[in-house]
Amino acid sequence: MPRLCRTLVSALTDPVCRLRLSSRHLLEFLSLYPATMRLSFSLTRADGHRVAVKCFTRHIEDLDRRYVGIDAHLSTISENRLSQPWKMGFEYLRDGILVNGTRRPILIMEWADGIDLISWINANVENIDAVTAVARRFADLADDLQTMGIAHGDLQHGNIIVAPDLSLRLVDYDGLYVPSLAGYDAVEVGHRNYQSPLRRISHFGPHLDRFSNWLIYSSLVCLTVDPRLWGQLHEPDGEYLLLASEDLRDPANSPRFPALLQHPDERIRIIAQAVTSLTGMPIEAIPSLERSALLKPMARSLDLKLVSSGEAVQSSGSRPQWLDGHMSSDRDNVFFCISLTSMAGDATRCWPH
Repeated sequence: MPRLCRTLVSALTDPVCRLRLSSRHLLEFLSLYPATMRLSFSLTRADGHRVAVKCFTRHIEDLDRRYVGIDAHLSTISENRLSQPWKMGFEYLRDGILVNGTRRPILIMEWADGIDLISWINANVENIDAVTAVARRFADLADDLQTMGIAHGDLQHGNIIVAPDLSLRLVDYDGLYVPSLAGYDAVEVGHRNYQSPLRRISHFGPHLDRFSNWLIYSSLVCLTVDPRLWGQLHEPDGEYLLLASEDLRDPANSPRFPALLQHPDERIRIIAQAVTSLTGMPIEAIPSLERSALLKPMARSLDLKLVSSGEAVQSSGSRPQWLDGHMSSDRDNVFFCISLTSMAGDATRCWPH
């Protein structure tokens, strides 16, 4: 692997890039993704700054146009408008590397300090306050993307970096949707363990992350209720949180859904029912994860609001017993609500203060 790294770095054709990414500053080989045919490296520039370098080893349709559009749109978004500094700077070099006499593109991205989501959960799953904070941060991030009319396209553990202060960073922008790319197909369908079974290449728009948003967010919320679920449902080397692609494709015969659907805590059962329903919902019909769904406090409290825009919200008039002790007396707090109307044919259930 080190020889491969040195060979690729020495093949960089852009003079500025060669200066920044001198092979003697090579730190380590990060990853080889045969499924997506991309090579990613961690290197240190000549000025001492660490960066991630991606080499594209397969053709991606309109890659130049896509990254021009992505760069143009993200450059208009001020850091002050973001809930946290999740947006990473990058530089797309169309002729950045020479391969067998042919110049090919590379991407240089600002290094994201932190660890991927699964590694972070492995180390912190018993810290309910920390998991709660990361869940809230993720909901804020999802709201940022929704508000700006963009979608990442491949939200999964490897593309979500948890920083030391528990804020999040997003990496890998190949499949990013921005308004100027409307009408294009997606470049990929995302990690199978985080996507709707109904997602196809033709799905490409601001709605693209909604299923992933709910799956990741719901998994984190479940862990705030019962951290033991991590050891029960997550395999040590598994590239998923609590549910994998086989669970999402066939919930009725899933090896993991029963642990959630039959959980003694009603909150987890309701979440599992909602996620089950989302697996069969058309991509465009999946409701967005709204900032208004956040609860104060969220730890050990149901934090879901699956209410589509314009949908009427009906109150059951009383809250379930399990909410006692978990709700603030401050009547300005948002209510606990989960709508199963459009998903399971059940009535919307809300528990106001």
